[in-house]
Amino acid sequence: MGKYFGPATSVRFPVALKSKKEIENKLNGSLDPYKVGFTITDIQDQSLKASENSVDFGTLFLSLGFFLILASLILLSFSNPSYFDSKRVTINTLYGSWI
Repeated sequence: MGKYFGPATSVRFPVALKSKKEIENKLNGSLDPYKVGFTITDIQDQSLKASENSVDFGTLFLSLGFFLILASLILLSFSNPSYFDSKRVTINTLYGSWI
């Protein structure tokens, strides 16, 4: 259990080790990163692979636009007959007055 970065996010060193160089000398070669839980990854290689497999958003937005236009035309075709059915008496009156 812990946070996103693990149960510990910092390391404290004793006051006796006063300089950065002393800490580096003490830790150099004494820690195995894999036993402690660190992993070494090639971030540049991962980012290059991610950029090669990217999605073309232009095509996605174009297809979304066509879908919205098609959906609006279909919904409009559903509403037109009901509108004309409700106005049938008025339309028949208009047709009758033109003759």
